[in-house]
Amino acid sequence: MKTRIPVVLALAAALALAACAPAQTADAPQNGQTAESAQTAGTAPAQETAALPAVAGELYALAEDGAQTCLFNAGDCGYQMLWQNDHGLVTVIDYAAAEQRVLCSVPGCDHASEDCPAYFPGIRHHYKLFAAGDAVYVYKQWAGEYMPATWEEYYETNLAGTLAEDAQTFGQTPEEYLAWQRAVYRSSTDPASLMVITGGGAAKHILELSQNLGSDSILRWCDGAALYGYSSGALTMGARTGYRVSLADGSVTEFPLQENEWPCGVMGQNLLVDQFLTDAPLPDPDQNREAYDAALQNGYYAYYLLDPATGVRTPLLVDRMIVSDTGFRGQAGGWLYFATMQRDGAGVLTRIGLRVYDTATGQWQDIAGANGNILDAEARALPGAAAQEGRWLWLESAAETPEAPNTAWVLDRQSGERYAVAQTIEAAAPVDRTMFAAAVTDDGRFLLPLREKEPYVADYDYGLIAIDAFLQGSTDYTPVQMLP
Repeated sequence: MKTRIPVVLALAAALALAACAPAQTADAPQNGQTAESAQTAGTAPAQETAALPAVAGELYALAEDGAQTCLFNAGDCGYQMLWQNDHGLVTVIDYAAAEQRVLCSVPGCDHASEDCPAYFPGIRHHYKLFAAGDAVYVYKQWAGEYMPATWEEYYETNLAGTLAEDAQTFGQTPEEYLAWQRAVYRSSTDPASLMVITGGGAAKHILELSQNLGSDSILRWCDGAALYGYSSGALTMGARTGYRVSLADGSVTEFPLQENEWPCGVMGQNLLVDQFLTDAPLPDPDQNREAYDAALQNGYYAYYLLDPATGVRTPLLVDRMIVSDTGFRGQAGGWLYFATMQRDGAGVLTRIGLRVYDTATGQWQDIAGANGNILDAEARALPGAAAQEGRWLWLESAAETPEAPNTAWVLDRQSGERYAVAQTIEAAAPVDRTMFAAAVTDDGRFLLPLREKEPYVADYDYGLIAIDAFLQGSTDYTPVQMLP
């Protein structure tokens, strides 16, 4: 196998891509929305969608770079990318065998070219990984908005004359650095597509999307037959657009979203959407900024279940306590998790209060004591997997001072008992790594990151342990045999 991509290159790519992304407005509330054109309470009109097929099954989240770990959990195994200098390999972690292998069953394959079913010609910032039916998929978005039209122009603009010097800066040979730069360019400019691996790694094929969805689009969920997502443009430019992408042929169908509406999760066969509401239309910020800012402070959020096929929105939660300084942290097992930021007079964050809303009972409760945060509520797992029950919630105590270490604990939703986590991750970066579960297996174990391979890029060596034993403080892990 080729040399793995150095962490500095991964960070450089992330920064370069982030620099090209549209900036968020200064008025964006804490949960990631902006209320520039907030819907007035009680006036949200019904909208009909384009003709979409009915949602095929329970919706579930995809694995994505930027999460705690980029692993998709199938219950008995997990799928994860292994990144090389200029490409990635789709791998599978078999929980029963406690080993990682390349998802390729072609005899004699060396996994070094695109002939390999597991070979993905791209970089870690342009993809999402998931399983559906008997296939494993890699979705790649288009990110060529700011790229030169040809590789030759890209080379002349970015590499000519400085290739050897740049390669040395990143600890690579000129050949390795040039290969990585080619991968960056290709990954950015190739059309949006789905790489489909079938037959347990026996074959693959590529489906180009009928619409070249770019970096302003976010596909986050799947129903087993299609992907669902939305445009991420600023709300001041109008309502967002919803997308459905067929896994059968790559066809893209759009469906409308309402003003100031943001898909933030899934429940059953519906998208979970939130909407920022105000009692009166917002003043024009260019005419009276003070009045505009004051009006924002009186806004609040409503949550709905949206059937993307019919456009029907079912009210789920409207609460004036969910304000612009309240962050939605995800949904698991029918519970909606929120973090409320409390600040001092200077605007410095002093406390994070955690609350949960049980959609079955309509009741609120505080869950994390005085000061804490949720590490990752949304399960990136197949429907029916034990992880989808949302029984185990990983929490992190926010440090009272910069010198105080963060503390993690696990909440058992079934019993209400909370367990302090003393086990740690061996970190490669000069910062502490709070322990978390990469997956909950169907046979009652946690898949845990034991050692950070490289700083800042979420690459780990893993171990497996029975949940009960872990909660009692055990470190008797079964190491997963990882690929080099």
